[in-house]
Amino acid sequence: MDIFSNPSLSELLNHPLLLEDDQSSTISLLEWQLPPNAREPSAAWEPNMNDEAVAHITVHKYTEQLRISRTTLEQLCSQLRVSALFLDSVLNYDPWAKAGQVSYMEHETNGSATKLDGFYQYINGWSDGAVGDAKTNVWFSYNLKEKTSVYLMVDCPTVIFMEIMSHVHLKDDALSHPFALDVLVAQTCASSWKKVVDRLRGRLLDWEFNGNRGIPMGQIPQGAEDLFALLKNLNMVSEDLVDLEERLESLIQTTKLYQGASKVHMYHAAREKLRYLRSRNQIWKRWVHSYKERTKIVMDLYYSQTNLRIASLTGKIAEETRRDSSAMITIAVMTMLFLPGTFVSGFFSMVFFDSGTDTDGQSHFQVSPRLWHFPVVTVPLTVVVIFLYEWWRRKREEGKEKMNLD
Repeated sequence: MDIFSNPSLSELLNHPLLLEDDQSSTISLLEWQLPPNAREPSAAWEPNMNDEAVAHITVHKYTEQLRISRTTLEQLCSQLRVSALFLDSVLNYDPWAKAGQVSYMEHETNGSATKLDGFYQYINGWSDGAVGDAKTNVWFSYNLKEKTSVYLMVDCPTVIFMEIMSHVHLKDDALSHPFALDVLVAQTCASSWKKVVDRLRGRLLDWEFNGNRGIPMGQIPQGAEDLFALLKNLNMVSEDLVDLEERLESLIQTTKLYQGASKVHMYHAAREKLRYLRSRNQIWKRWVHSYKERTKIVMDLYYSQTNLRIASLTGKIAEETRRDSSAMITIAVMTMLFLPGTFVSGFFSMVFFDSGTDTDGQSHFQVSPRLWHFPVVTVPLTVVVIFLYEWWRRKREEGKEKMNLD
């Protein structure tokens, strides 16, 4: 296999996720045309695709994988000349892996540039706190000779789609300018990440102002888990902002490539907007790094305060234990004082001893010849009790050691 070759159309048509031709496709097509001599664009929903469109924008409800029919795939490749590498990356959906970005120029035999194509992917924040479920894939193609452009978007966010439709209804040609749609996508993506950063910042400020005050001892582990989750999310957001910066930088370089190939020498609003978004993203990155360090400080303070609370509680438990120990010592001393008398009175009250008065009035004290029954029964029984206690104690210790190993 040639490592430099792209997936062929036949390979894409054999993809298991493609729908049969008689099934409905999840792609709908918005055709936005701006004829060369027209003053305002016109928009219409069309089932077919032609080469006169300025922008084709496909929108479908987010699913884990792109589901399109084989006929639609053939139209995308043959009529729009969508990159097979882009379609392959979209069809082979991976919830963890993130797609890269690329732009490339096509030239005629005489060396003059004819087309500028490229594609990229944005992660539009986290939907409802979930990670990796808001990816937008964009493919674009600029025909430098005919001054037309074609865009294909997969998982277009609703806010972007509504913005596009508002320009259509207002008959505004703002999106017909080069890379205007890319700026719109980038700005929407950056706003999504700002909401994520704001949410995490609010959680951090709550911890900084309140700490672990008012948290019951039983909920201290839950507080530690919340701080750990906050630090983990900040680390993930930091990496996502790095990805966003790379895509912004790639688009800035693509605008330079377009300007050099199209021989357009004028103020490039799209590039300036992308530079602004990149600069703002760098500021957010620095602040997210600061939030990570502050979260670590809060975690250290939380653990220190928790240890102080545990130490204070341990001191109270030790004081209560000392009081209980003093009471037990008092009980033991009193028991030892009365134990000799209790033993003597119990021993001589047994049936083996007899005391009384004879008929002549003389007192007598007699010991039964069966006194030996007492030690013969008591001593073995005592040994058996001690043996059973020792056996039970060892079994309990073995059970504790087994639980610790598990």
